[in-house]
Amino acid sequence: IAGENLVGKAKPSPEMINLILEALRVNRNKALMVGDAVTDIQMGINAELKASIGVLSGLASVYELKLMTPYVIESIASIRIDSDR
Repeated sequence: IAGENLVGKAKPSPEMINLILEALRVNRNKALMVGDAVTDIQMGINAELKASIGVLSGLASVYELKLMTPYVIESIASIRIDSDR
């Protein structure tokens, strides 16, 4: 778990994601951001991740999220991982 207390700049700065990627040794080209706020999506974009997925479980509307990402889902329960990739 990483919060803004661990970084110098809060969302939408990519610092939090960069910290997580480094700690887990994950390549940003293989990482996704899943969030329910506009700042979450912007953070993923700023971190240059493979994709940022907006979830309609927060305060952001589908319209607000679709302005930032083509990937908007109702619930995280609809996320599926293809293990062949």
